[in-house]
Amino acid sequence: MLRLVAVAGALAAGLYFVLPAGTLPDPVSAVADRFDKRPARPMLFIGNSRMFYNDMPAMLRKMADSARAQERFDIVMRALPAGT
Repeated sequence: MLRLVAVAGALAAGLYFVLPAGTLPDPVSAVADRFDKRPARPMLFIGNSRMFYNDMPAMLRKMADSARAQERFDIVMRALPAGT
């Protein structure tokens, strides 16, 4: 049983470091979105490593939220590190 828990933990940790930054939703934003009554505007960011490492979707969302935008941005990013 202990071996199974260790393997599952190693797999989860490996996925955390291997998956790109935009693959899994931010847990804090996901919970906040459930209580946000603003209409959602979906957006797709397609980019390269500059967008990936600088996390441009999160920057845009923080700027829009701080400016009290009338819509909530649901942003999905498809960018790879070292992508061309």
